[in-house]
Amino acid sequence: MLIKNLKYCLLIFCISINALGATPALYGTASIVPGLGQTLNGHYLEGVSWFVTSLGLISSKDVVIRNIGQDIWFYNIYDAWKDAGGKPSNDHFVGYEYAQNFNPANIADPFSIGYLGAAAASRSKAKNNKDNKNAKEDLDKVSTVGSIAMFTFVGLGEESLFRGFLYPSLSSWLGNWGGAVVSSAAFSFAHVGASSGGNAARFIMGMLFCWQYTRNNYQLGANVFAHSWYDQILIGNMSIRDPQNKKPNLRDPPLGIQFQISF
Repeated sequence: MLIKNLKYCLLIFCISINALGATPALYGTASIVPGLGQTLNGHYLEGVSWFVTSLGLISSKDVVIRNIGQDIWFYNIYDAWKDAGGKPSNDHFVGYEYAQNFNPANIADPFSIGYLGAAAASRSKAKNNKDNKNAKEDLDKVSTVGSIAMFTFVGLGEESLFRGFLYPSLSSWLGNWGGAVVSSAAFSFAHVGASSGGNAARFIMGMLFCWQYTRNNYQLGANVFAHSWYDQILIGNMSIRDPQNKKPNLRDPPLGIQFQISF
């Protein structure tokens, strides 16, 4: 628990120190309190919407709903920054960015091909990796739909925070290499329960995601797609059999895992 809290404190510190860079970063940092950055921008109803949605989901007793709330909270920070004029960014809204998880055109991105191929090649070994073992055991208990629901929001939330917000805003005063290194370090150490080797691997992947984001003219779509499906292919449930051996019920909320295993 101490390590978990320490990593979140380091992440919040990294976001906060970023506010020294430029005015838009102040608004992004303000949205550590969901919706505050939007409110300071004069978008009062939008600010209330982010606040109610993020905290409402995070306070849920269902673990997967809480994690979706966390990822929406991450996106809200990016949204406040770009609404304040943070550049480079795009004008897409959250629904569009989420839909990129299912845009088949994104698989043609060279980085996506590499990530998904690496995930498929490593899937058989991932279950025995100590960083993933507990999460994999939890995922074996949920349906493929529940697993996909989890990881598609993970890709959206983490890419919007670390590549959409931290990387370019830090780069505005540290340069591209400095922004990439610091945001990738934050990305690595924000993950709960990882070993030193796991953190090093995530740092390298963070740098590659920064490269992908830059190469695609600061469009999040391919990053979100690659991140989400890398996680799903690597350790997500891919079985068509219901893990609980019961008839599917669309009214039942999906089960999930805590934010501790994927990118």
